[in-house]
Amino acid sequence: MNETDSTQTIGQKALAQALEQSFRLLRWVLFALVVAYLGSGFFIVRQQEKAMVLVLGKARGMAGNQILEPGFHWTWPTPFSEILRFPAERIRDLGTDTFWYQRTGIDTNLMAIDERQPLVPGRDGYSVSADANIFHSAWTLRYRVQDLKAYALSHIDPDALLRRELDRAIVRASAATRIDDALRTKMDEFRATVEAELRARLPQLNLGITVEGVDLTATIPPRQVLLAFNDVIDAEQDQSQQISEARAYATRARNEAAGDADRLRAEGQAEKERMLNELNADANTFTRIRESISGDPDTILGMLREDAIQAALQQAEQRYLIPADPGGRRELRIQIGKPKATPSSPSGYSGH
Repeated sequence: MNETDSTQTIGQKALAQALEQSFRLLRWVLFALVVAYLGSGFFIVRQQEKAMVLVLGKARGMAGNQILEPGFHWTWPTPFSEILRFPAERIRDLGTDTFWYQRTGIDTNLMAIDERQPLVPGRDGYSVSADANIFHSAWTLRYRVQDLKAYALSHIDPDALLRRELDRAIVRASAATRIDDALRTKMDEFRATVEAELRARLPQLNLGITVEGVDLTATIPPRQVLLAFNDVIDAEQDQSQQISEARAYATRARNEAAGDADRLRAEGQAEKERMLNELNADANTFTRIRESISGDPDTILGMLREDAIQAALQQAEQRYLIPADPGGRRELRIQIGKPKATPSSPSGYSGH
């Protein structure tokens, strides 16, 4: 009996020691797990990023300290807390292809469009213009998050809500825009109308964002009438080119005509001044001569005779000079009629 009791005592001691070591190891394991669990609550907010911590679904901290800046932070680990991260002061893009065909992405390569495909409502997106025409368009919204709390907590899916509001603005702007203005002539005004509609709507939603701009990335008519639409555009471009060329020709012709007119006026003015100068010079010369010979009529008569002789000589084709004989006489003999033939001059004539 003594040996049996001794054996049981030794076994109990060994069991107690084993249990004690196991509990001691378990305590260390539990402590390590608690430390690791609490350590998992540390997180880093990177540069150009801000964060917000939700503890049991509510924003942690006071109203002014709920937004965490870049750096090292700690919060209660999951499932008690949730970390919401947002890009800070960075422009974000949100696109929509609600009004594009087949919802397979934006394909602006018009050569790859198959116009034989029918337009299926419910599958193909489109807008209706003010003159009851349909067209496809694709848009991109650029925005910046200013109020992280409003952006994160005011709505379940702020991006989805923002996309719906963008689609709403597109529908309203399309309904007030003619098809030609939306596709060609006033595309920038169409884009500005969409942006204005969206900006007027956002303050009512409390999304905490600032719209940087709305971009019209693509717009085309329905594929089924694309070729006919292109023919109209080509005709209008040809018309515009011909009108521009005609206007350029008219402007060039007017400029040339104005230049010729100025040149003719300048030449006429120069000729006028030249003739006036010559007439004034002749008048001055005549006045001077008249004053010098006003008392001698014979001299004036001789000068006029010389002028008449010079004018007659200038018009004569042949001129003859008749010298005077020793007595100072000049004699000119002219034979009139056909002379008679003589033996000495059968085919000529003689005379003085």
